[in-house]
Amino acid sequence: MGGRREQMDGKRQFAHERFRETEREWEDALHNPFTQVVLPGDRVPTNFLRLHEAAYAPGRNLDEWAKARGQGEHAVTGGLPTRSDLALHLRLTERKAALLDRIAIKKGRPEAAVQAEEARALASQLRAEIDGAA
Repeated sequence: MGGRREQMDGKRQFAHERFRETEREWEDALHNPFTQVVLPGDRVPTNFLRLHEAAYAPGRNLDEWAKARGQGEHAVTGGLPTRSDLALHLRLTERKAALLDRIAIKKGRPEAAVQAEEARALASQLRAEIDGAA
């Protein structure tokens, strides 16, 4: 019996070593979800999620799927909030928009005004997610 347990522990350790870098990338992407990309023809970068949106609210799509099949309102998540730091992300994004507005006005930088508008759009999405999770 001890040999089988040691074999399983060895496989677990191998898996941790093999996927360590991928795990770090995911962890980083969960804490810093956006990457900025300047699209062809644009002068201002656009924010894109680094992972699929389901990674940031893991049970939402599954809850919807289960509900559509008669399994109940929160069959997967049990009604848990999607992410505890969503409200913090919202506050920081709103602050970012305000600061970018100040830069646009005081420094005369129109690209900051565009970035502020993008931040407000993101804040609106975050607000809708928070309202949807409540």
